[in-house]
Amino acid sequence: MLARALHPDKETDASRLAEKTAWMQKVTAAYADRDLARLLDILASNPLDAVGPYLSQAPLKTVQGFAKRLRRELDALRNRLADLDWNIDPFLASLIKGGKLNEVAYNTHVAAVRKELKFLRQRRDAYRTSEGVNQLAEALRSHPWHDLM
Repeated sequence: MLARALHPDKETDASRLAEKTAWMQKVTAAYADRDLARLLDILASNPLDAVGPYLSQAPLKTVQGFAKRLRRELDALRNRLADLDWNIDPFLASLIKGGKLNEVAYNTHVAAVRKELKFLRQRRDAYRTSEGVNQLAEALRSHPWHDLM
């Protein structure tokens, strides 16, 4: 439909020929890339008011076929997304819910990281003093070092 509506060879008005050529190049590039979203954007923008008449005159079977192709493309994209979910890091997957950032999981993780940083800073500051070093030495004498971590 887009190619029929925007093809420059069908244009008799010389002033619109360059515009139709530019639109046709966009349609051709989107079609070559199988970029359905870009084709739909072009279709929705009704460039040069040329697409509307073709859509209104399109037979019902053509529109149904177009809708069927869109559904197949959408199913294929959903399948690709599902495949990507299997390969994602479990930690990152926990931060994503329904394709969006899971705010609860994100905030919980940030709070835990802040708590850990606070603890590490307190430990670092304590070990900077002679009393803190003595406490560390005493702890190492009584426990294996990996138990203190």
